[in-house]
Amino acid sequence: MIDLVKSYRAENKFTRKSLGQHFLIDKSILNLIITNCNIEKTDVILEVGAGCGVLTQMLLESGANVVAVEVDKDLCDFLERYLFYYPNLSIINTDFLKYSIENGPVKIVGNLPYNRAANILIHTTNYINNIKQMVLMFQKEVAERIISTTHKKSYGYLSVLVQYYFEIKMLATVKGNCFWPSTKVDSMILLFIPKKTFMFDKADEKEFFKFVKDCFRLKRKTLRNNLLHYKNINKLSDYLSNNLNVRAEELSLEDFVYMFNKLKS
Repeated sequence: MIDLVKSYRAENKFTRKSLGQHFLIDKSILNLIITNCNIEKTDVILEVGAGCGVLTQMLLESGANVVAVEVDKDLCDFLERYLFYYPNLSIINTDFLKYSIENGPVKIVGNLPYNRAANILIHTTNYINNIKQMVLMFQKEVAERIISTTHKKSYGYLSVLVQYYFEIKMLATVKGNCFWPSTKVDSMILLFIPKKTFMFDKADEKEFFKFVKDCFRLKRKTLRNNLLHYKNINKLSDYLSNNLNVRAEELSLEDFVYMFNKLKS
């Protein structure tokens, strides 16, 4: 296999900081990602941000069909020149946030740019029925928000939204020296398995997540203060022990579902 990082560094001394480019180079971490993809040759794997292609090449070697979505045109050109001999590779030069996952099921893999990771994850929920599983890497702080539970400072709207759609497992913490260029912060790899059934249809989901966002609007405020604009707020009084002085961070996904249904009734 070609040392793609070495080849890229020979041509380009730097990565683009504006795009959050840090290429994973640690072989043990790369192998861990591949292992948890549970790849079959019939799989279609969507890689978010292929970079200089280190993980891409390992995915291609598995025999699966790989669709590499990369926003940087220069990196796409690099991938086309160095990985042209893989017939199972498709390269798409676009912003993943503008990419539609129309066909499935696909497996999604990616070392996500820190500054866009949460938005990329939320984007995938629009295509939940076309996703088989995802193995994604985030800045540790963002990953902790995703997997957080009630009564923790990291618990919030993102936690509830993602946990509504996915079962999530933490696979590994990754040190900054596992990348080129190295980073000053740690990362975390998460495995996402879509749930088989959901509590609402698409129309109600939109309203449900608006309700959850309202609950977390000002995290240190009580639900009563955050939901003052709901005319039927008193419908929740009995459920919340006759008062609304709890905060959103004290409530589980099931609590939010119950309250939303109560307000609709």
